[in-house]
Amino acid sequence: MYIRKIKIEGFKTFRKFKLDLNKHLNIIVGDNETGKTTLLEAINLILSCQLDGHNIQYELNPYIFNADKVRDFFNDFKEARNPYPPQILIEAYLDDDESSEIAKLRGTNNSEGENCPGLKLCVELNEGFATEFMEYFKTTENPEIIPIEYYKVIWNDFGGNPVAARNLPFRAKIIDTSLVRGYLGPNDLTPENCTIAD
Repeated sequence: MYIRKIKIEGFKTFRKFKLDLNKHLNIIVGDNETGKTTLLEAINLILSCQLDGHNIQYELNPYIFNADKVRDFFNDFKEARNPYPPQILIEAYLDDDESSEIAKLRGTNNSEGENCPGLKLCVELNEGFATEFMEYFKTTENPEIIPIEYYKVIWNDFGGNPVAARNLPFRAKIIDTSLVRGYLGPNDLTPENCTIAD
């Protein structure tokens, strides 16, 4: 099983992004702040429903939404254009290897209407809070950030069925090597408290 295509909309640096992936090896190269780490986070998120090691539902914050889309929403709201609330969409299109485990994820519940196995994660406004959401923006004292307490996370396969990480036929984990620290000895290793033996 491999991801042959990833689509990201509204997540961090990605307003709208699509990438076709190779089966065996993919090398992502780019300048700082161009979205390399965000791409890896999005892939981990769609495969595990986790962000920063926790379920995305508990890690929601206004700053995971694409800043340009949020800015456009506020501008459109001020101009009374009745904009649709910002949302995050991530889709992973999996290879069609006919294995029974992957075949369970098949369907057309994706933005391209493609009949294939895959996963779809959406962070969107909970319609049950639509009134409260709009009232938030009518109060001019409120900051121009998305009130995430009115949002929900939907994680489905392309058949439209809810997904649970433990039922997937694979596991995903992002490894952040920037957190790895090497230690050669005690932190208080100085020439004054070292003894050299002959």
